[in-house]
Amino acid sequence: MLEHMLRLTPGKFEKYMEDKSGKKPETPDKPRTPRSYGEIKSQKDLEEKCFGRRACAIALLPAITTIDYEAKGQAEREIILADLDKDADKSLSPLHYSWVNTTCHNYIFNYFGIDPLTAPNVVFYNPAKGKHASMIGTFDKNTVLDHQDRFVKGKLATVDTPTKRSDIKITDVDCAAQQASPETKGDNFDDEILKEILAEQKEKEEAAKADEKKNKKSKKTKGKKKKKKKSKKDEL
Repeated sequence: MLEHMLRLTPGKFEKYMEDKSGKKPETPDKPRTPRSYGEIKSQKDLEEKCFGRRACAIALLPAITTIDYEAKGQAEREIILADLDKDADKSLSPLHYSWVNTTCHNYIFNYFGIDPLTAPNVVFYNPAKGKHASMIGTFDKNTVLDHQDRFVKGKLATVDTPTKRSDIKITDVDCAAQQASPETKGDNFDDEILKEILAEQKEKEEAAKADEKKNKKSKKTKGKKKKKKKSKKDEL
């Protein structure tokens, strides 16, 4: 009778049962927020894919698609990240993956105090604490996974992020159009890479030519010395 009466008042029956058993009544689990893996193209994406999560892994990728071997490398890295995010979801990991195109969002390196030359890289970030760690090593699944596991377990050394969370902003830019356009404002990253490659090739060619000339001179000098020695023997 008492239990029936208490059921009519919201919350009272649960309190009665809790006091009676010493245990809290079971409540259904809250539905998990679905994952949102993908590219961070705007501030909204950053909030959804990283800042709204307990922890996130932001891959810093050059994402160059105008050069064949770079486009292939980008596709491979995206597959690695998508697989890691799926695996993290299955294992109920709090870490959420995403990536940023550093070709048109190159300012992102400054937010975390990271050298742009380390790209492709992954930043493991705790938005609540304002701490992060960056990956060291080759960008492959095993290396990223090793850093992920250590970060989640608190075994990966982190540092204070030099930029406040509120000051980390992503400008809305059409990266694909920027890469495709030959008249991009500012420095064109693709052109710079091509210039560097051509310059390196030229240096190598010039060095090879210089070495070849040296070798020829060296052979001629040795040949002359041998002739002189022979002529002295003939005289004797």
